[in-house]
Amino acid sequence: MSDKKIVINSYKDLPGAPVSMGKMSINKTASWRNLEPYYEEKAPPCNLSCPAGTDIVEFIHLVAKGRYQEGWELILKTNPFPGICGRVCPHPCESECNRGDFGGPLNVHRLERFLADANYEKMPRPQYLEDKKSQSIGVVGSGPAGLSCAYHLARRGYSVTVYESLPEPGGMMRVGIPDYRLPKEVLKHEIDHILSYGVKLECDCRIGEDVTFADLREKHDAVFIATGFHLSRKLGAEGQDLADVIPGIEVLRKIAFKENIGIGDRVVVVGGGNTAMDAARSVLRMGSKPRVVYRRSRDEMPAIAEEIEDLLAEGIEIDFLTQPVKVHGDATGKVIKMECVRMALGEPDDSGRRRPVPQEGSNFEIEADMVITAIGETPDLTYLTDDVKAKSWAVLVDEYGRTNVPDVFAGGDSATGDGTVTHAVGHGRQTAIAIDAYLKGETPPECEKIERTLHGESTHQVTLDEINLNYFPLVDRIEPIGAPIPERVKNFEEIYSGLTEEQALEEAQRCFSCGTCPECDNCMVFCPDAAVSRDPDGGYKINYDFCKGCGICVAECPRNAISIKLL
Repeated sequence: MSDKKIVINSYKDLPGAPVSMGKMSINKTASWRNLEPYYEEKAPPCNLSCPAGTDIVEFIHLVAKGRYQEGWELILKTNPFPGICGRVCPHPCESECNRGDFGGPLNVHRLERFLADANYEKMPRPQYLEDKKSQSIGVVGSGPAGLSCAYHLARRGYSVTVYESLPEPGGMMRVGIPDYRLPKEVLKHEIDHILSYGVKLECDCRIGEDVTFADLREKHDAVFIATGFHLSRKLGAEGQDLADVIPGIEVLRKIAFKENIGIGDRVVVVGGGNTAMDAARSVLRMGSKPRVVYRRSRDEMPAIAEEIEDLLAEGIEIDFLTQPVKVHGDATGKVIKMECVRMALGEPDDSGRRRPVPQEGSNFEIEADMVITAIGETPDLTYLTDDVKAKSWAVLVDEYGRTNVPDVFAGGDSATGDGTVTHAVGHGRQTAIAIDAYLKGETPPECEKIERTLHGESTHQVTLDEINLNYFPLVDRIEPIGAPIPERVKNFEEIYSGLTEEQALEEAQRCFSCGTCPECDNCMVFCPDAAVSRDPDGGYKINYDFCKGCGICVAECPRNAISIKLL
């Protein structure tokens, strides 16, 4: 063998070699594939848990892109109250968020409020879904269920009249939620948007007195019952009828309408729900020293967790496992004290919560000059005609909000008792769709069922272990700072400011966008066979002639928007 070195200085010095000029596309390298990846957008847990059916993942995506008006208008397709729900919704979506154990859940309700606040000065032009129709619908109650139903029916071209017994619209949103949680100007702004669709409003109109329910049915093609929880349950203890034993709903209503109300110096609030929390915090701002008693433990309290935390932070004490047994009055009937008994938790009752059991010999007294009761509320359904089936606390309906009478529907607290604004909004929307179907002569299978907002056909809920955390930094949840406690308890000004634009963008970018494809290109970049390409119509397409089913695209998809199947 020669020791002579061969030096190649450029490609021109290379020896000749045969080169094929033909294409290799005829070589179908994937012919032996036994696994096949495919794009399948799955259900984000937040979307599945939203009672209003809002596409949460998509509006957060629009926030992250700085497209605030589009995000706001997207919410308005399902929920006419983003500014309200962004403040008072108990946000079950956040409890389900996969970020919960990875920096804290997305601050969904604050982002919803951000979009509403960012577009506050705008009044969107009415966006009708269908042409005007000759039929009309009467809605009883202008709370969240009634107004949501009216909104969605008006968008479908129907003539809608809302009947409200109070002097102003809003129902429990107006009289049951104090200004420090929901400013009245926000409520007015979003109701005005609904009225811009031509919805008629008749306030100071009590059904059963000013007009009968039978008259409504005669006047309209369909009637929607959306009477809120405006009646308080009795305390169920001796002395419950003393003059200074007042329902929490009545206290909040008088405060909302700025009516004169004599608040005592030592007020005991009985209950563990949102009405009890709001009543106690309201009288605190009026100079009283309130104290809350609740017959179960904190774990069983039905109030929104943040409201309980704020109440305790404001210095209001809660006597847990405490049950009133007697309200004592003096010779003039004035409340002077309340006798209570200590409780212990026994077996679960029908609500699923452990039943409180009185402890013998544990009675004690609390000094008080006023007792506010907030142990549960019911709707006033005394105006209904006998043919409409109802219990004492609810109208009987099916999953579409239909009663046993074809032209009568019901939703919100008057039918389900869920007790939140967002649930009521969802019920109103669902029943509007059912009423539309009824007036068109359609049957339930043809009627859209509001259960979830999906991005594809899959109802598979994405879990944290299906998210590729390598692509997401561990970033903590952003929370706005509330007003200092010494200042907030002096007035009814809104406690929490909204997110700044910088905070909103940062928070939105924390979103995993579970199960959805934001077109990050990972699948295309990592495919070893270049079998993935962009689809001109959006998304990607896979060339199965060359895809070997290696599954790299599935593994590298950050959000589990690609699945793989055995052939």
